[in-house]
Amino acid sequence: QMSAFRESWTAAFSHVKQEKVCFVTDVEGNWNYFLRFLTLSEGMCLVDTSAPDGSANIELKEGYSFVYGGDVCDKGAEEGGSVRVTKSLLRLKRKYPNRVALILGNRDLNKMRLTSELAASQLARLHTVPGPYWVAESKRTTLYTYLRSLAIKQLKSLKEERECAGGEESRTTALAEEAIEERIRELNTTPNRLRWIYIETMGSAGELERRRNELSRISGRVMSEEETAEHVRQSVAEGGFHRQYLELGVLAHCVHGNLFVHGGLVNGSGRYADNSSDCFGLVPDSCRRHMEVLEWVSALNAWKDKQLEEWQAQPDWGDPETSVASHDRGGHALMDYAVPGSKHPSVIQSRHLDSSSLRPLETPASLAKRLNAAGVRRLVVGHMPQGTCPSVIKSGRAKTAEAFEVVMADTSFSDMEAADNRGNAVSEVVLAADGTARVHGVLPGGDRIDYTLGAGIGEPEELVGQFECVQEGGRSFSVNNSNPRKTSGKSGKEQMSIRRFAKAYLPEKEQYLLCRQSGYSYTYTFLDKDKASTFREKKATCESTEDTCITSFHSLGDLVAVDTIFNCSLKNRLEVAQDVFSRVDKDGSGWLSKGEIEAALRDTSLRKILSGNCENPPTAMELLSTMDSKGKGVGLKEFSNYLTGVSERVCQSRRQHLGLATSACRLPTNMRGFVSSWWNYFFCSSPPAEPSYQVSSERHSHDEHRDLLS
Repeated sequence: QMSAFRESWTAAFSHVKQEKVCFVTDVEGNWNYFLRFLTLSEGMCLVDTSAPDGSANIELKEGYSFVYGGDVCDKGAEEGGSVRVTKSLLRLKRKYPNRVALILGNRDLNKMRLTSELAASQLARLHTVPGPYWVAESKRTTLYTYLRSLAIKQLKSLKEERECAGGEESRTTALAEEAIEERIRELNTTPNRLRWIYIETMGSAGELERRRNELSRISGRVMSEEETAEHVRQSVAEGGFHRQYLELGVLAHCVHGNLFVHGGLVNGSGRYADNSSDCFGLVPDSCRRHMEVLEWVSALNAWKDKQLEEWQAQPDWGDPETSVASHDRGGHALMDYAVPGSKHPSVIQSRHLDSSSLRPLETPASLAKRLNAAGVRRLVVGHMPQGTCPSVIKSGRAKTAEAFEVVMADTSFSDMEAADNRGNAVSEVVLAADGTARVHGVLPGGDRIDYTLGAGIGEPEELVGQFECVQEGGRSFSVNNSNPRKTSGKSGKEQMSIRRFAKAYLPEKEQYLLCRQSGYSYTYTFLDKDKASTFREKKATCESTEDTCITSFHSLGDLVAVDTIFNCSLKNRLEVAQDVFSRVDKDGSGWLSKGEIEAALRDTSLRKILSGNCENPPTAMELLSTMDSKGKGVGLKEFSNYLTGVSERVCQSRRQHLGLATSACRLPTNMRGFVSSWWNYFFCSSPPAEPSYQVSSERHSHDEHRDLLS
């Protein structure tokens, strides 16, 4: 199989001249990570950061070009970095116009909406601003609802209202309601509107504060929130730096048989809404499917340019007073292309992860064959966080000799114990003209990864990107995908084996980094090179006694976000709850005590899962009370209800906590839905207004339309 893979690959690239492409993706405004990447890079050099606008002066070494994979802004560390990272890449593109390609991601394109949603005509609208159109109407947090929650928090008179009784209650309530409405009108400002947009429609809670910190650092003076909001608005106005970034960016790029897009070419949950199996060759304004890759890339990028021209010609609403105004602004088709559930199959929102297990998907043979015919042997993407380092999935067939690799390089959640969820981890992909690719970088603990993909690669590196083999029923076979199989455990009961895949190679330790992904958790294992044969021959079991777990649940947050897009089954959600429960239940009694919850809150990763990284997280007693809805103790069922949002008390608690994300929290603490403390950070909508909602295995419009833009 691998011989056919190598032969096909070698033939495809035997005629290409030598040149290398450096690749990184999803920096998401993290300035320190960006600088670490430049220090690591094989083909890029950081000259200085002394420019008045804070941007970096970067040089490309001779023989190298650069592709950025999308999502340049929005998160970053506490000090921010969206402005500097964006301007640095703009500066690099202008310096090397033919050697730099900037792929546009969802976080880049959704800023187009700001010209209409922050327009003066919108400030007069309060009760009629509908919220994100891609979220079911009953599940949206409208501007009014958001401002009302802020107003209620600020009014001390609510305490008097709760304490009042008898005939005074209605009068006090009326007075309080009048005070609430007055406060809402006071809070209806551009900065608060921008906060609502960031939190409820862009998945960027805290970005206004981070932008303010960054601008203050650049300017040398403290910027007001009004100045900061105006700076954001001007960034997408004519001549603004983010508008320029969109103008210079592309949706797809192809070089040396490597195809670059932000998200992918397949829909993890199956076919798209229009029944397409993949989006390769499709352009939203055309009914035909392009089969020649460069022709398709050119057509797709031309469509993007046309949409930008429409946006620039009509940046505001066509009719701000109509309920259907969301569909009447220039460039709306491109805005829609960047959100989940878009009308057309999208290279931005596609992903190569299975919808039920969330494990990497092997490229469908039919797609691999068409891509091979078009001269493409590798797809390089970002968008979906991959944990500590990039993931590689190889596909190949001995009989048909299709050869294809998918490199998924978003590492924005490489270290969940770090304040910025990245820690010291950093990686780079370097793609050569002969079809090989070097993946190198540093893991959170400081270990170095370095391996090569592509033609002529033998042991030990050819193992990277493959799933382990198993034996079943005395019959040996090879597995080239991540689908689990049923096996018999020690108890004789049928179990589900979850295969590991080789994620990276550590040359200094002569070890592989193996990854076992189950639902929302990643568990890593080091495997010595001299034991690699067991990876292909080992009998499948649910748990391996040889495993040494070095990181668990490190990417729980982003994988929870994946759940909403893929509408994962209740079974998968409960598996996660059981995994977390076992970590909290130290004595194995099956019931949680106050002491065990206190211990869990002292564990960084568990504290983030249970309450969020906040200066004032709930206490152990508050969590215990929230989980124990019936006063009978907290077992697995109660704990699962707490995490999956079934408990009415969770819904009450999440309403009480609404709005904390805009104050002293680095991460929001809204206790709502599944692993509620993460919801508002990774999603773009608020929890439903109802006191509770039912969980079932059916598809919910609430889940289907959540806007994951992380």
